[in-house]
Amino acid sequence: MENRSNDVESGFPGPGAQEQGRPGIVVVSVAVVVMAAFIGLLAYSLLTRETMPMDTTTRTSIAAPSFTLSQLNGAGDVSLSDFEGSPLVVNFWASWCAPCRVEMPHLVEAHERYKGQGVRFIGVAIQDTNEDALAFIEEFTVPVDDGYVMVTDPDGEATIDYGVGGLPVTFFIESDGRVHTRWAGVVNGAVLDERIAEILS
Repeated sequence: MENRSNDVESGFPGPGAQEQGRPGIVVVSVAVVVMAAFIGLLAYSLLTRETMPMDTTTRTSIAAPSFTLSQLNGAGDVSLSDFEGSPLVVNFWASWCAPCRVEMPHLVEAHERYKGQGVRFIGVAIQDTNEDALAFIEEFTVPVDDGYVMVTDPDGEATIDYGVGGLPVTFFIESDGRVHTRWAGVVNGAVLDERIAEILS
């Protein structure tokens, strides 16, 4: 009894302290493992969503969220309302996004095919520097003009409003301003032809 009293007074753990602490250590260890598994699953989900084309449900009754964003070439701000009456292809991308590099030539080619039919393109760079985004545009010879506008979303407002969680994501918007289709993942020529034909009809 005297030894235990001395242990408590001196701040040293008693003989049973180590055994009493073990259940707490086990609980913490299990919690860490579960959390790590959850984070790993979430990361895997985001990565696969970025690289695998996934055609989501057609949404013909949802108005495209409005935005006003600055053009990367310094030509001033543009708003979604500036494109009123035109079928739109709105593509969210970044220079560091590998799948975005895969699809960009297809977007440029589609712009050339459909500019005579009034289809206009908006590229929205997110989580990127203007310098890197401009280098990307130059590398892929994106024909920046009234029919293909490249803007930046530095505050992420449009990214949030459009529900963009991974890259790339492309929205096909009808001339009345309603979202026809949201395509998560890489778009190719066939996808673009099919979806653009639908927003033109």
